Amino acid sequence: MPSPKELPAKPTPKGGSKIVASGDRTGRELIMAAMKNLNGKPRAKRPASAKGANGVHHKNDAPRGARRAPKPPTSALDQAVQRYVDLFDFAPIGYVTFDRVGRIEEINQAALQLLGGPRHKLFGKPFASFIAKSDVQLFLHHILHCRSYDTPVETLLHLRKPDGGKLYVQLSSTPIPSLTEGEPQLFQTAIIDLTERARTEKELRESEERHRAIVSQSIVGMARSDLTGTMVFVNKRFCEMLGYNQGELLGRKIVEITHPDDVAESKRLFQRIVTKGEPYQIEKRYFHKNGSHFWVNVSAAPVRDPAGKTEAAVAVIIDINEQRKSRAALEEAKALLEERARGLEGEILEISDREQRRLGQDLHDSLCQHLTAVAFMARSVAVRLKNHRVMDAADIDKIAELINEGVSEARTIARGLHPVEMDPAGLASALQSLLNRQSKLPYRLDMDEEFSISDPTVALHLYRIAHEAVINANKHARASELVVRMAKSARQFELSVTDNGVGLPKNSKKGSGMGFHIMDYRARTIGARLEIKSVKPRGTRVACYLPRK
Repeated sequence: MPSPKELPAKPTPKGGSKIVASGDRTGRELIMAAMKNLNGKPRAKRPASAKGANGVHHKNDAPRGARRAPKPPTSALDQAVQRYVDLFDFAPIGYVTFDRVGRIEEINQAALQLLGGPRHKLFGKPFASFIAKSDVQLFLHHILHCRSYDTPVETLLHLRKPDGGKLYVQLSSTPIPSLTEGEPQLFQTAIIDLTERARTEKELRESEERHRAIVSQSIVGMARSDLTGTMVFVNKRFCEMLGYNQGELLGRKIVEITHPDDVAESKRLFQRIVTKGEPYQIEKRYFHKNGSHFWVNVSAAPVRDPAGKTEAAVAVIIDINEQRKSRAALEEAKALLEERARGLEGEILEISDREQRRLGQDLHDSLCQHLTAVAFMARSVAVRLKNHRVMDAADIDKIAELINEGVSEARTIARGLHPVEMDPAGLASALQSLLNRQSKLPYRLDMDEEFSISDPTVALHLYRIAHEAVINANKHARASELVVRMAKSARQFELSVTDNGVGLPKNSKKGSGMGFHIMDYRARTIGARLEIKSVKPRGTRVACYLPRK
């Protein structure tokens, strides 16, 4: 290769001056020398004769410590060198030039900040001394590849920071062609700090992993579709809802798994997302893989590109099949309750009318007859007394007897309104009175000795249960005998009403009538259990079991 002096002369640049090298020095050598002079050796000491009287060096009356203005470039080559040095030294990316064994030949300010230390101490120092121990082998391979290939070589490794930390960087080395034969080969290397980018990428990767885990493990179904309604993503929960795996759903259109009755509305709302970007919510039915359908709540929203244009749709799907079943069951129960309430109103009115008729009949057949008899006797005595001035003592006694019987009958009627007295034996007396007044059948009252209910509220509920059972037996049983029994054991009290009538109809549910519900409600109110069943050979038995406290 010819020496620089033997190279053909270059065209003269504008301004009339030539770019030449002085002596035998190449442009590369001049640039390297200029780089080293950026922070070169200390200045030589000035002779003592330059000191002034006060010990301060002067030149043209300027103090020694004052910085001299840089000498302006005197040639085009000097100007070119200075421009290169400035561009190299103040580049925002770290640059170093090292030789074939990895010694530093050039270094700029950005690289100095990464490696630390003054520039003049770094020249000739092995670059490997700044590599983390774990990555030294990577750098040696990097040097080997630089020497083996003419193309740029890139390597990711860690640098040691001056404070003991590490920097994750990328070395991008490009060989510099030699101008003269025998000139050592150099490699200009860019040092790109990837620490912040690596941290950002790590955070982004972790965020994506968290997002993926949340979507994958979500308890609600999630799906993404393109603008044609074709599914391009489905999560695990959505697959479980439909009974498919992910591969079976991707690429299928949403309308393919939608119930036919819901397709039209689904298409209309999806088109609104595509054209207007408006989200929607709908309750619809999906088909399971096994052919059954189930209800879901779908909340869909548009996915926009950076320009704000809708590019896809994403949906959150919640299985509401059980909710719909519960809602339907609730509506059915509500309708049944309303029907029973209407039946209860009718039953209450019937019971009220029946009690009024009973009271009217009791008053007419007993009390009114006694009062009428008293009135007749009193008028007869009054007539005899007026006409004959004679009064028979037997007549007065008869009037008194009738009045006493009327009082007793009035008390009996009143006891029917509130039959149970406060004393423990009140229930037995009330039941006896009930059978006397209400039973049209031959009856028998069986009661264990020392049977008593001390709580008047409990006794009243038991009486009302027996009252309803006695009335039903007289009204519907077509029986010839009625037995009311009161018994006790170590665990419970028992009150039962048994007839020998027709029994319960075979095609009817036991306890389905309103009277049973009223009796059952009274039994549960006092903590008892009501039972109604047919008995053999014929008849019906209503029993209430009250636990002993």
